[in-house]
Amino acid sequence: MLMAIIESIYETMNLRIQETAFELHLRKIYPTRNILSLRETETVSRTGRSRCSEEN
Repeated sequence: MLMAIIESIYETMNLRIQETAFELHLRKIYPTRNILSLRETETVSRTGRSRCSEEN
């Protein structure tokens, strides 16, 4: 169903997709679209900390 919805969205619009597993492979299917896919994980990584959080 999500694939059908994506096809009806204008190509100029950004797509942000949250999945439990990377099973749709949207970036491979629509390589010209601006797609950000997020997947939940068991742990939280500390490598993405911003400078502001390091100063506090």
